[in-house]
This record gives sequence, C-alpha cells and structure tokens, in this order.
Amino acid sequence: MSPSPRESLSLVASSDAQHPPYSADTKAKGWRFELDYERIEQSDTWVLASSEMRPWLLMLWMTAWKQVPCGSLPPNDELVSARIGMDLRVFKANRDILMRGWVLASDGRLYHPVITEQVLNLVGLRNKESARKQAYRDKKNQAHTDQSPAGQTRDSYGIPMGATTPEPEPEPVSLVVTDVTTRPANAEPVSKKAKVSECNHKAVVTLYHEVLPTLNRVEVWNDYRQGLLRSRWREVAHELVKDGQPSDEEAILNWWRSFFGYIGKSKWLTGRVEGSRDSPFKADLEWIIRPKNFAKIIEGAYHRSK
Repeated sequence: MSPSPRESLSLVASSDAQHPPYSADTKAKGWRFELDYERIEQSDTWVLASSEMRPWLLMLWMTAWKQVPCGSLPPNDELVSARIGMDLRVFKANRDILMRGWVLASDGRLYHPVITEQVLNLVGLRNKESARKQAYRDKKNQAHTDQSPAGQTRDSYGIPMGATTPEPEPEPVSLVVTDVTTRPANAEPVSKKAKVSECNHKAVVTLYHEVLPTLNRVEVWNDYRQGLLRSRWREVAHELVKDGQPSDEEAILNWWRSFFGYIGKSKWLTGRVEGSRDSPFKADLEWIIRPKNFAKIIEGAYHRSK
C-alpha cells in the first residue's frame, strides 16, 4: 500500500535503520557531481521514468549533492519538492519513481546507493590527499630538525630554550612596517590580480650577508627555506602594491635591504644581549623568515628597550 499524502510528508527512522554511510558534516566543497550517462541510461529508474520526469531526476540528484551531508535529502516531500522547484502535488504524484532507491538512515536522512558511492569516493580522495600533505610536512619538519645543532632545544617560535626574549608591550600593535615606515593595518586589501615578480633567492641571501655580516651565514638553501622566503617575498610585494609603490624586483630587494638594516638595530636579534644560559641568541635567515618571527620583527617586538 502506498503512503497517504500526510504520511509521506515526514518519515522517522526506525531503530533497525542502517547507519549513515559517512559523517554528518561531509560537504561537497566545490567537488563536482559527475553524471555517468551510460550507467544512468542502463538503470531501472531511468527506464521506468517518463520523459517528463527524467530532468527532475537529474535535478533531484544534483540538489542532494549540495546538501549536508553531501548526497542526502531530508525525508520531507514538501522540502524536497521546494528545493528542486517542483510543484508539491506533481512531486507526490510521481514520488514512487523520483524517490526510487532512496533509503532512510538512522540519522533521519535519505541516501541513494549510487550517489553514496560517489561521496565515499570523494571522501577517500580527500583523505588520501590530506595524508600526502601531512607526510610532506612531516618530512620537511624532520629535515629541519636534522639540520639543527645536536641537543639544542627550541621553543614554538624557534628560539633556543634559555635565551632571554624581550616581552612585547601590553598595548596592541596596530601598525605594520613596510619600507621601515608605518601605515594603518586596516589599509585596502591586496588585489589578487597584482603581478608578483619571481623570488630572487640569491639576491636576498646576498643582502642578508652584506647587511648583517655578524649573523650566521647561509650554507644550505633547501626546499624548506626556499618556500619560506618565497612566501615572504610575495607578502612584501603585496604590501608595496597596497602603498601604491613599485613592486618589481628592484623595489622588493630595496625593501629587504631596509628590513635587514632594521634587524641590525636590535641588540637581541644580533646577539648583543647576554642570555641566561650559554651564549646569547643570534637570529639567522631561516629564523627571520618564519611567519611568526617575521611578523614579530615587523611589529617591533625585538626592538623595545627594557
């Protein structure tokens, strides 16, 4: 016996309903929904559907793909028909074919095995990509650890344990340094279309050695360090664009020259302040271009006298 209109409006999952095939927060997040036309044409649902209902079947599946969790539908005729733009009376009259194959799970949502298969494939690919990225990060971190002096312990900022770090002033810093000058932090955002010149690693390292000759020399310039400098290079270029200044290679290198000169004025960064243990801390280029350290230098955290 087919359900009455009132009964079909809302379904409640029974205690023996199957568990949801994936987590409730699964989203498409831009992942496209692919239609396997050969599989669709060979399916019983497609064969049984009238020519008028076939476009609505496609709309129903695409609508389910955009739901949360991805690939599911609410067990409510009124909601489903409204989401696909179909008159409720027409939907109810064709519900048997439109909802053919959909199963109510224990979370109170409807799932279709073919769409579920696509979602599970999506989840599997995402997990594989996440694992690949994590393995890459772990490898880079291990390489960085292997290059640190034996037995030297560093904190989360990369500063040797025991070195005296000047505490920032209590009031919040609302200005950022660009060309060793200041500008409001709430300036206009950078245009994503701004063209950025290729990072000149050799020139920046040369400037570092030239302006800060007392700091540790760069002997190894691996992929990890190149990635750090490349990111900082782009940030500098975008800051110059914000200020209406040239952002070509010459302008960016001039910024780095001024920036290294600014670092040279810090007694702590250049090892002119005795630490509580061993020798005083002295920055190197890798430490300088790490995101947190780079921002703290620009904010003047290591230039404040005590």
